[in-house]
Amino acid sequence: MREPVAGVSGRREADEALLDDPDALAELDPGGMLRFTASAGAQVRESAALAAEANLGVLADEGRPRAVVIAGIGTAGRTGDVLATVAGPRCPVPVIPHRSAGIPGWVGAADVVIAISASGRSPEALGAAEAAARRGARLVAIGAPDSQLQSVADRVRAPFIPVPRRAPARASLWALTVPVLLAARTLGLVKVNEADLAETAARLDADADRCRPTAESFVNPAKSLALGLAGSVPIVWGSSPLATVAARRFGDTLSANARYPVVAGALGEAG
Repeated sequence: MREPVAGVSGRREADEALLDDPDALAELDPGGMLRFTASAGAQVRESAALAAEANLGVLADEGRPRAVVIAGIGTAGRTGDVLATVAGPRCPVPVIPHRSAGIPGWVGAADVVIAISASGRSPEALGAAEAAARRGARLVAIGAPDSQLQSVADRVRAPFIPVPRRAPARASLWALTVPVLLAARTLGLVKVNEADLAETAARLDADADRCRPTAESFVNPAKSLALGLAGSVPIVWGSSPLATVAARRFGDTLSANARYPVVAGALGEAG
């Protein structure tokens, strides 16, 4: 075992026996990230139900927007990449992820701003929501219930989708993404139905079961991948727009959870 450096510890050689010891894995995962990651299917179901209860219908009252800006950072910001990819190049309006403070200078009454923050208090999302309200843009807010972000949305009578914080933000991609997709559906930008969400949740549940800590390495795709990555610097390339979002999400997760170096990007860019 190496001495811990800056709060990071590890082994020089991969220890397959450690991967097949559920108790040891639990001890090395004090934050419960394995459990939170396995909750992805449940996140899809809960967020879809919560979005169905929100008054998203008011978004469609003014017709198709000129553009849609998705404002947030970290995992919340990654939802904008997902929407832009799902909407695709044939989307009738620009879908623009925005990770900086405020919103672009051209945003006005003809546009929609979706402000996202798992905590409901990130300065970037709050600043975007406030700016959208000042400029008369249609606003949708997504975040923790009873938060500052909900207060802003309530003040301007904008739709707010409450997403309870059942996991750290970095493990809440699905909880935050589903409301974004359903808001975009209301605007007529994507075709996502309840059957799609149900199938997605079922597939995520199946993956969580196949990759469960008690499944041995030789039949566990996650453990096999961990052994394959050990001792290397992974380069994760996406060969399509959708695969690129997945590659960058993988890089985010590996960096944030394992503190492990990774290079991620689009295959064309990397090449």
